[in-house]
This record gives sequence, C-alpha cells and structure tokens, in this order.
Amino acid sequence: MIYSNQKNTKLCQKGKNLLKLFLFFPILLFSQELFTLPDEAEHLNYSLDKQIKTAKKSIYIFSSILNSYNTLKSLKSAGKRGVQINIITQKKLTKESKTSHLSLFKNITVHSLNSDFNLKGSLICIDDKELFLFSNNLDYKQLRQDSSFALHTQETCEKTFTTLLQRSSKKE
Repeated sequence: MIYSNQKNTKLCQKGKNLLKLFLFFPILLFSQELFTLPDEAEHLNYSLDKQIKTAKKSIYIFSSILNSYNTLKSLKSAGKRGVQINIITQKKLTKESKTSHLSLFKNITVHSLNSDFNLKGSLICIDDKELFLFSNNLDYKQLRQDSSFALHTQETCEKTFTTLLQRSSKKE
C-alpha cells in the first residue's frame, strides 16, 4: 500500500510538471521567433517592419549595412511619428550609402563606431522590449542569399547599445 501511494505521488508530480511545461510552452512560442535565412527572409522583413511601424519611443540599430528599401521607409516614417532612432554603423559612411542620408530626417541620428571596436552581426532594439539579433548584416542581398539566422525575442535591450554609443561618433 505504501508503494502504491509513492507511485501515485510520483505520477501526480510528473503530471504537474507536464502541465507546467504545456502551459509554459506557448509563452516561449509566442515570445520568440527564429528565422533561418535565406528561406525565411521575407517573413523576417515583414516581422521587422511590423515592429518598426508600431514603435512608440525608440529604435536602436547596429549594422554595418542597412539597405532594405522597406526597412528604410519604415524608419523614416517612425522618425516622423516622433520615435527616436539611433543607427550605429561599423564604418564611416559615404554620401552614396543608403544609410547616410537618414541623418537628414527628423529624430534619426547616425553614428559610426570608432575603428578600435569591431563587432560582427546586427542588432535592433525597439522600445526597449523587442530585440532582433542577426548573425550577419542587414544587407538586402545577404539576407536572401547567405545561410544564416536571425532571432526575434522580447527582451529589455537598450543597455546593450550604451557601450556601442559610447564607442561611436555622431555623423555630422
């Protein structure tokens, strides 16, 4: 009889653990998106543009290259709505760069990292709650040709950009 009660207790505990896992799994499922590129490049761009369009206060971007027409258009629109946008690039931008002209728009500041700091990949933080992490640059062709990944998760993320902003110079 004692053995039977111990067995039932263990089964109940396993059942509770499975129930917790079953209830917790959808939260994980909805709070993260993992994109395998190039197969899911269109879905990634849609998700990113949707988040930019709904941004309320701030957007931080780190990428050596940012040249997707839809993303640039969404950033301009967000700046017009009063969203503060900081774009940090790896190198000094030339006038021909699609990113360099963004500093002419309201609420958009473009920074260049100092040459002593080298970081690979790309990051985007929206309203300190949405984080996009890319294993490559935000180059339109790279996202559609190279095998890589991107992750979208709900995390506080502005602190990540504090160091990058301290190590960068503002584009004039």
